[in-house]
Amino acid sequence: MDAADTLHKNPVSELLSEYAVFETRVNTILSAPTGSGKTHAIMQKLFSLLDDNSVHIFLVPLRSLALELFENWHHTSGNIGLLLGGFKAGKAISDGGGIFIMTPEKYLSMLATWQKKYRIFSRLRTLVVDEIHLIESEIRGNAVEKCILFTRLINPFCQIIAASGTLGKERKLAHWLDAVRLDYPHRSSNLHIELRKVDFSTRQQTLLKDVSGEEGVLVFVHSRLRCEEISNYLSENGINSAFHHAGLNSALRSETEANFRAGTIDVLCCTPTLESGLNLPVKLVILYDISFFGGQINYRSLHQRLGRAGRGSEGRGYVYFTNSARKILLDFYKPFDDLGAVSDPGSFVTDAVSFALADTSDRLYRLYLQTRDPDPVDRDIFDSIIDSYVSAGILHRENAILRASGLCFHATKASLDVRKVFEYADRLAGQAITQYDLLIFAGTLAEKSSGVQLENEVDLKDLRFPRAPIFESLALNEKVRLIPGIRVCVELLFSSENAIDQQAIKILKTATYLLASALTKKDAEKEDLNKLASAFFSNPELSKQSTEMIAVFPDLPPDFPPCHISRLERSLDLRVSSENGGFIVRGGMQEHFVTKNSCDCPDFENGYICKHILAVHLFNPRLG
Repeated sequence: MDAADTLHKNPVSELLSEYAVFETRVNTILSAPTGSGKTHAIMQKLFSLLDDNSVHIFLVPLRSLALELFENWHHTSGNIGLLLGGFKAGKAISDGGGIFIMTPEKYLSMLATWQKKYRIFSRLRTLVVDEIHLIESEIRGNAVEKCILFTRLINPFCQIIAASGTLGKERKLAHWLDAVRLDYPHRSSNLHIELRKVDFSTRQQTLLKDVSGEEGVLVFVHSRLRCEEISNYLSENGINSAFHHAGLNSALRSETEANFRAGTIDVLCCTPTLESGLNLPVKLVILYDISFFGGQINYRSLHQRLGRAGRGSEGRGYVYFTNSARKILLDFYKPFDDLGAVSDPGSFVTDAVSFALADTSDRLYRLYLQTRDPDPVDRDIFDSIIDSYVSAGILHRENAILRASGLCFHATKASLDVRKVFEYADRLAGQAITQYDLLIFAGTLAEKSSGVQLENEVDLKDLRFPRAPIFESLALNEKVRLIPGIRVCVELLFSSENAIDQQAIKILKTATYLLASALTKKDAEKEDLNKLASAFFSNPELSKQSTEMIAVFPDLPPDFPPCHISRLERSLDLRVSSENGGFIVRGGMQEHFVTKNSCDCPDFENGYICKHILAVHLFNPRLG
């Protein structure tokens, strides 16, 4: 049956019609439980508004959800398009009116060049933000907020529809959006939840017992490594299991999702990437761990994950907990708090200037006061942030007018952390360029928000080599002098016998292309970057030097254990100081004593490169 033919059967659609939400064009916060059909209802209403001129943008948090939404609806009309990083399908947004599905980060990339695309934004009638509760996320909240704020600045007549299944009263959000609140309180399925106290040492055995004989099971695990370990454990014990996390490439994730829908996978172990929106036939959800490095999941996420079960039918949810995880369970049945807000005035400054929304300190501060920052900084601190960015070359200022540097603009457009981009650009321009530098650059800038993903593990012994004479040997002007060295690093990954896997190589290429494009500014914008890279690698002198560099490897022990990307990310938050012939690492649960290749923590004792050793290597990159 055609998706658009079910209008009269969707009670959320009837609610939207009863209050004439789209006809009055009033900004609206739609609260409806997971599984109630709110996404379907909104799409139906958007199709009823389609004409040759109006543009409607639908933001969803996941690429997989965007693909699913497009697949479900593109046959209904030719006026629907899908825009993702590196991928487009359906109608082009430049071809007139339609519904266009994308992630917040892709939409921000469009907003960065809104002046060139003003014909599109002037026709923007509706901006739908699905899973609006992500606006309080430390990782993606800023992106979601900027999508809304910047859209309202560029086109104040655009209607905002914000939807979620886990909202509080949201008076502050409604005030910020000038929105009304619309509630659909009924869940379309019966969900039975059991809170199960488990012993940490026998938790896997408990899980094996709970999933035996079951089908349509989602097991939420917080780390990618543990996700794979648990899936493998279940498979070894006769369970038809698979794993799903952001470290897998999109094709493999899509294949796994399709197999789960088809019933060829009974148990799918997954990370939080599947807690939002994706429609899967789930009968049982098990929350294997609700505690992780840095704290516990918030109870909004708890509800989101459990809500995956029984969409439209009976469902069950098991929450495993130990004594250390009792606090969140005490909050489980209380009403949702209002959504929090993320404070990051520095990121706001670089985005607003890069997007040409404000060009003086006064205008920036007035605009900043329109954000949801719960504790806005005073004017003196705000101006000091701008001054520091000017001093660092992130922004340029002439006669009080601010402009973004080329590198700042490119990093902002790609949803990367501008401050980290400049930090690594400085390293690349300094004494050494190593594969290790590139790994850090690609893996830590903004993995979740930019779509840059690395596989779970790499071998550090393959990721270090001394500075090459490449800079001195080539006649390059200062503007593009860094590019060959960066690209030789990538070439090494293809040529080295011990190179890391192909997926990570592609990601490293993506990261270096971005940096190369930023550093060369207009030169790199004149042609496709892939062609530019091919021309570079066809240079015989560069090929010769690449071959010579491959032979130069570090003195790390050949049995040095693997490094997991999640630990690499955590290491950035730690503090290191030299003491007693080694290093003291602080910032986690407790401090640890670390030498070059050893640590006193349990992770290292279990055979892993721990986050403490990685922090030491970042503190002193010449240790290898």
